[in-house]
Amino acid sequence: MGYHVAIVKTEGSANSVLNESEINTALRADSDYSFDGVMLSRGGQPFLQFSQGELWLQNPGESQLQEMLVLARRLKARVRGDESETYSSVSQIYAHPDDKELRELERVETKKIKTATKKRQWILNASLFGFFVLIISVFKVAGWLE
Repeated sequence: MGYHVAIVKTEGSANSVLNESEINTALRADSDYSFDGVMLSRGGQPFLQFSQGELWLQNPGESQLQEMLVLARRLKARVRGDESETYSSVSQIYAHPDDKELRELERVETKKIKTATKKRQWILNASLFGFFVLIISVFKVAGWLE
């Protein structure tokens, strides 16, 4: 799967999607970049994908993350990671107030997953215990255990 990092815009708790014209405007002064509506390229090489109003990248290195921070400033946006953390620099993250609702949804979803996992584990443990009790009972009835 990998670690997903995106350049996003938010207003309050709602996403305010990036659009192609503002990306093109922000890149106009830098001939090293080109944007075709789907892929942002740098020096002729694919760099960031554009979908659902976000520019994103899987598993960025430090230099790529730094470049994303520069682009985000140009776009009056920010860089957000998979866990709803916002990057202020390559080495510093913080919880952006606009992501409070998103973090709460993630917390609730995580709790649901943990509860479901615990329930499945309990059922598995009880089933294994019951199986071994049954096997021991059969062995005793058959006289194989004394």
